[in-house]
Amino acid sequence: MAKENRRALKILIEQAKGLEKTMDEILNNNANKIGFNYSSCNDFAKHYQSIVEESKKYISLPGIYNSYDVKNLKNVFDLTGIEQMTIFQSVLTSTRLLIATLEGNYDYVEDEINNLENFINSKIRLMFTETPKSEKEVQDNLERLFIGNNMNKGVDYDRETGKFNFSGREYIPDFIFPNLKTCLEVKLLKEKAKKSKTIEEINADITAYSKQYNEILFLIYDIGVINDITEFKRDIEASGNVKVIIVKH
Repeated sequence: MAKENRRALKILIEQAKGLEKTMDEILNNNANKIGFNYSSCNDFAKHYQSIVEESKKYISLPGIYNSYDVKNLKNVFDLTGIEQMTIFQSVLTSTRLLIATLEGNYDYVEDEINNLENFINSKIRLMFTETPKSEKEVQDNLERLFIGNNMNKGVDYDRETGKFNFSGREYIPDFIFPNLKTCLEVKLLKEKAKKSKTIEEINADITAYSKQYNEILFLIYDIGVINDITEFKRDIEASGNVKVIIVKH
């Protein structure tokens, strides 16, 4: 998940927690008082709904969440005490569910991308008994790994789909992971003379793919070209939403 999106989710989590805390305090401070009512229920419903609408920009929310038509809420003075209490308690419950979902998404994408990175890094070299001659060979073996790991094409990943145009050029990612809003490009590096060209291609890909995907992975299958892996990765990963996997043959 891009840094901007993670920052936005963190803000939304804090807003939802603030809403929950305020509602809890009202309950705790007033629950035993005679004449206590829930006349603030509509205000909390509106605040909750605003957080939900903003959250939808970054994550998918399942249908279990209540949605409040804030423009057509009944005037609080036209609601009975029971109706006010029902709305108040409904908003509080929904807020707690929303917090759990936001926190889960905040960690989920990063964890899944790290798992994918570690999986590829540990397994792809084992797929080759001979030196690959083309990027397609690396792509084919990578897809075999995905299939062997019970990943479903068209659901968990897809290959050479998602074509788009950027700056007058057509781009088609080697692989995409729709649920993670992530793409993966494969590079075969086997000639020292083409190292600079490969880096230029990667930088161009980053600029273009960043417009379509939150995270970008590069699998670089290296045949004796890269001497310092840390140095090679450092500048490429500086943008924050890019991970480089270097596998040496």
